[in-house]
Amino acid sequence: MNILLPILKIFLCTSLLAGAVIDSDKIRLGSLLTFSEERGDAVAVVNSRTVYKNIPEYKIIVKEKVEKGSARYTQLMSECTKKYTSAVSQAAKQKYVLVVEVGGISGYPTRDITDSVISKLAYIKHGEED
Repeated sequence: MNILLPILKIFLCTSLLAGAVIDSDKIRLGSLLTFSEERGDAVAVVNSRTVYKNIPEYKIIVKEKVEKGSARYTQLMSECTKKYTSAVSQAAKQKYVLVVEVGGISGYPTRDITDSVISKLAYIKHGEED
């Protein structure tokens, strides 16, 4: 069964989408199953690394050199992930069917929402998911 997953992923990325090629591992919001190139669904891209560098908890990890795998690292990264997910969701709200990591889509028009995602971080409170 595990051998079929990469084949299915290639099929979904190329066969269902005439001109667009999307790496399903780089989808940050949405699903290929709901995306339609024929409908002209809007797609955004985001630079996740740039976003994370603007999350206060991530800055703590870097500044304090928190050891990966430690309880503190896990706690801080959990907060980062919640804030990242919430900010991406808010930035894409009702505009984009898919948000894909920069470099994860070709052959289809996109809009970079990295700056918008970063601006949404300012409105996300500690521990808030949405």
